[in-house]
Amino acid sequence: MRQNRNDTKQKSPNNPRPESYTEVNKNGESTIRKDLLDSEAINEAKNFKEKQVSYTQLRRFFGAAKEALIKINDSDDNNQAKLEMAMLKAKAYYAAGRLDKNKPLAEFFEHHSILVKTVNDYKHFMQHFEAVIAYHRYYYED
Repeated sequence: MRQNRNDTKQKSPNNPRPESYTEVNKNGESTIRKDLLDSEAINEAKNFKEKQVSYTQLRRFFGAAKEALIKINDSDDNNQAKLEMAMLKAKAYYAAGRLDKNKPLAEFFEHHSILVKTVNDYKHFMQHFEAVIAYHRYYYED
């Protein structure tokens, strides 16, 4: 199996956000990266807390993302995954337009809308987002 260049990309020192969701294991299989659910999720939670993004706002967007996941699972269409991410990004920019402290959410969805290209990417994004919310709640409770 040929290795995809994007699968091995890691985050740059200046960008705390992931550049890919997966890595290729020793068997040549693509698997979700552990750091995506651990250190990178903690860093994102810290960023949201420093910028005063509330737990309630994160949960609101997670709810919308879960609804989108149902549509994506029903269609099993990579294009649907991209469309749902684009809509989440638009909703986040709307929230940022209403309240400036939500700008980090818009940036978060902007970044991930570029990374999500397949149904599996969206599922990995959802795992990352869930971990971010969990760490935000545990370490940085409102």
